[in-house]
Amino acid sequence: AIQVYIRATNGNSAFNLPVELVESSVFLERSSLNYRLYASIYAAGLVLALYNLFLFFTVRDKSYLFLVVHILAIVMIAHISNPVSTTLSQLQKTDSYFFTAPFYVATVSFFLLTRQLLQTQARLPRLDTILLGGSWLGVLLIPITGWLPSPTLVANNVSAIAILILFGVSAVAARKGDWIARYFFGIFLLVMLFVLPNVLTLVFRVKAWNLNAFYVTFMPLGHIIFSLLLSMVQTQRVRQMREAMHRAEAASQAKSSFLAVMSHELRTPINAITGLGTLLRLTSLNPQQQDYVDKLDYSSQHISRLVGNVLDMAKIESQSFQLDNKPFQLRTIIQHLHDLLADKAQQKGLQWVFEESSEITGTLLGDRVRLMQVLVNLLTNAIKYTSTGQVQLAVKKVSSPDPAWVGVYFEVSDTGMGIPADKLAHIFEAFCQLETTPSTTREGVGLGLAICQRLVGLMGGRLLVESVPGKGSRFFFTLCLQQVQAHEQAASPKVFATRLPENMRILLVDDDDINRFVGQKLLQQLGAQVVLAIDGQSTL
Repeated sequence: AIQVYIRATNGNSAFNLPVELVESSVFLERSSLNYRLYASIYAAGLVLALYNLFLFFTVRDKSYLFLVVHILAIVMIAHISNPVSTTLSQLQKTDSYFFTAPFYVATVSFFLLTRQLLQTQARLPRLDTILLGGSWLGVLLIPITGWLPSPTLVANNVSAIAILILFGVSAVAARKGDWIARYFFGIFLLVMLFVLPNVLTLVFRVKAWNLNAFYVTFMPLGHIIFSLLLSMVQTQRVRQMREAMHRAEAASQAKSSFLAVMSHELRTPINAITGLGTLLRLTSLNPQQQDYVDKLDYSSQHISRLVGNVLDMAKIESQSFQLDNKPFQLRTIIQHLHDLLADKAQQKGLQWVFEESSEITGTLLGDRVRLMQVLVNLLTNAIKYTSTGQVQLAVKKVSSPDPAWVGVYFEVSDTGMGIPADKLAHIFEAFCQLETTPSTTREGVGLGLAICQRLVGLMGGRLLVESVPGKGSRFFFTLCLQQVQAHEQAASPKVFATRLPENMRILLVDDDDINRFVGQKLLQQLGAQVVLAIDGQSTL
């Protein structure tokens, strides 16, 4: 008879695993069956990790990356207990750093995944602090796990406590009524069934529990099922986020369309008010009436600019804005700017400086009106916020990658009040306004610079700003404008006479009574005989 002496010990582990003696044939059969089972489970885990990694690069949502790390860590943990590859033998050494590190990696990644899935930072800030603290604790334990006493027991205890914390967080989130939180809580209940024996053994020291069949066989499979369900919930969450984003975009589009329509409709009565003010100015007025008409004219122009800004912003946001690129002379624009704003600068006692490069000649192709709009807005702001010193417009030629195009650098600078540092980062946002001083007045609703930046962007440039509070500001941008050949030169702008040819007959068509009235009177002032029509049929 052969005597066999066997001594089995579980070291410092809390598990009470049974020992069984079997014949070699039975052992080989069981080993082969377990090998195929675990190999299939690990392969499924790796495929699931690759799938979520693909989703991460497709959707760019961090929660997918956290799930990938968690799945890989779980596969490593399962492989420690049930190895199928001899190349990873280092993972089976209990004194190895890699034996316990995956426990902490799985814990940290799952904490971060839970924060993303349940949106705890916004919905449950106190519990989010606990999750974030647990994540940092796990990160700190990863590099020192090899030097901890009883590292396996510590790692198991930390994992068990982490699961209890996450279970509590998911329960609280589920009570808030969130759909994702409820499904997450249901999945967690399933996990608790798989880890309950482990928790009882570690926390309550249940020595009589037979963990062989449950822990060794069902734990790895349970983790894969859990990861698969998490992946499904995560996909549903991203789908909901995208649907919410599409709804928000649709609402924003509807808002922009509404603003565009309303702004367009408002222009008709505003133009009528402006026209009636002009007609009043052409009559005999006493000084008081003249003052009233001047104030009416100023107010109508002001509201017209506001409505124009709102309409431009709405068109830009709804992506229906189009530039009108036509040949123009840059020198003409600069001269127009000088004539338009020189009086306003001189009234404030400011030095009005224009620097134009003599290298920019010929005709360029671009949207002259929108370029004028940007420069007028920047110069008007510079005059408005400058009490002493100067306002300067510099236009210079810069290099261009294409010889058929001209690089033009525009800079508007002043010696005014400047922009505070806390406002500088938001100066191009819609409805952002600077605080006014007693020497300045607040006009507009903060859309001017936002529109300027977007217009410059549509023209291919980038509007930038530099400012020092108390010393002034500098707005600058560069545009590449196409040069126009000689046969495509811009035609000279037509100048309308103050009087029309005598007895000229004009047919005026408009469906608005006030517009017809104002148009008729203004044309009659120019000496025309006006015939009115209300629609296309009456016109014919």
